[in-house]
Amino acid sequence: MEGILKDLFENEWAFQIKYLEKEKQYKFSNRFALYEGHNIISLFFDETGTFVKTKSYVLHKYSNATLKETEQDHIKETLKLKKDVEKLLQKLIVLTSFENLRIKEEMYYVEDEGLNVIFKIDDLMFDYYIDINDPLETRLSCEYSNLKTGIKLCPFLENIPSLKGLEEAVLNHAQLRVKYVNELARYQKNRL
Repeated sequence: MEGILKDLFENEWAFQIKYLEKEKQYKFSNRFALYEGHNIISLFFDETGTFVKTKSYVLHKYSNATLKETEQDHIKETLKLKKDVEKLLQKLIVLTSFENLRIKEEMYYVEDEGLNVIFKIDDLMFDYYIDINDPLETRLSCEYSNLKTGIKLCPFLENIPSLKGLEEAVLNHAQLRVKYVNELARYQKNRL
């Protein structure tokens, strides 16, 4: 419960996909911001990316609805994303190599001391923000679009087994190593 409360009050993400090692499941969380606070609806998927169950963390209601009505509305909205999350997970799960990582764009923000790298692996587009001074604030997201339904997701990714080693592949990419040698060296130093 403590982890859920932390997610409700501290994180800024709207969508997140996280692998839960103990449960051997992926959790997709959809965060709803209401005037009084935040609610979360989570969809759980097995290791193959197949939907398993839904779990609700609803503490706040719409002003013109009951808590149960608000929860049902949140669940309905989140379940609309289920098939697209399954498709995205199934693409992420099969990634085995980062050799064909192609950087599309990189931007360095002097005031924030952050490096934003947009890159593609196969048909997946990723956005990786590297906080040079605070490595714990570094975050990875993946863009997914369904042209048939018009649904576009850009969830933050955390602890995805198939993405182990991705950070090193990005940091060691020749295009970044040459251009941001000092910034990346400082980042590596701050990671320790």
